[in-house]
Amino acid sequence: MRSMRMVGLENCEATLQVMFYTALADAHEVVEVAKRGVAQHLIYGSMCERIRMKDVVFLEKLDQLPLSTQGSNDNEANSLLHEFGLGTKARLALCMARQSEMQKHDNHAKVCKSFDKLQPALSWLMDYRDSYEKEGTCYYDAFKAQKNTKDFKANVTRLQLAGLWDVVIALLRDHQLPDIFETNPEWVRKATTYRHLVEPLDIANYYRHARNKDGGPYLDKGRPRRYKYAQKWLERSEPKIGSPKFDSSWLMAEVEEMLRERSFIDMKEKVLDFEMEMLGWKNEGMLVLRRDIGVDEGSTFLKWWNTLPVEHRKNSCIKDWFVS
Repeated sequence: MRSMRMVGLENCEATLQVMFYTALADAHEVVEVAKRGVAQHLIYGSMCERIRMKDVVFLEKLDQLPLSTQGSNDNEANSLLHEFGLGTKARLALCMARQSEMQKHDNHAKVCKSFDKLQPALSWLMDYRDSYEKEGTCYYDAFKAQKNTKDFKANVTRLQLAGLWDVVIALLRDHQLPDIFETNPEWVRKATTYRHLVEPLDIANYYRHARNKDGGPYLDKGRPRRYKYAQKWLERSEPKIGSPKFDSSWLMAEVEEMLRERSFIDMKEKVLDFEMEMLGWKNEGMLVLRRDIGVDEGSTFLKWWNTLPVEHRKNSCIKDWFVS
């Protein structure tokens, strides 16, 4: 850089384009470019000080930058582009980066609008869950049985919400949403609420139709990306959580598989860890009996519990859950 003026960019893609084009050099300039890079690295500290002093020119309205390198340098942005040695191709790349950013924000606005329209559906599912809790039944088992009209409606609602979140994940995978989307606290909260409420229904549906016979355990190949992404967002936003052995949103998938295990000896350590984890969730208010897991007659959880050896059940940390 021939000038010590500093330029600021908020557009991530535009920043990469500037770094790429300013690093280009002819073969005979390679050594000089390397020397300049080392020199700039050595003065990085003072450059940071200048940033704090706000001695920075921010390039905005990238879609309005002059594409021609022949224009006047009276315009500050054009002058900066000249100093960086950015030609027409580089300027066009900056314009495209700006247009891409605008499209991402448009997509985000559309997603927000769609989410607002489906908010009543999410609220209805919460009421659905709570209605069964009042009846002393876990909504997981009720949904799996599909005996009532509201269970059918819950399935339709589940599919509606899945459609929205699948669109969100598809946009993310195609880099069509703002770069900060996955770290936005509001969207992390929405995704976590959705995951804990709706994933149990996906698990119930998976085992109701015995998809595990052909597809294997839900957590191996049956778990949709929308839940995997939502869990990763939460783990990144709260590093102390880490990647847990178990999670309350998919605990019933573990129960369904352990219910099918024949040897307690082979899974004893896993069962002990699982019970301790669930006890912790319950003590922290993250797990509610009869709402999140059923302990009534005929429930999937109780069926699994009854397969465990009597001696284990007598000494289990969750044995009090089954005292009538």
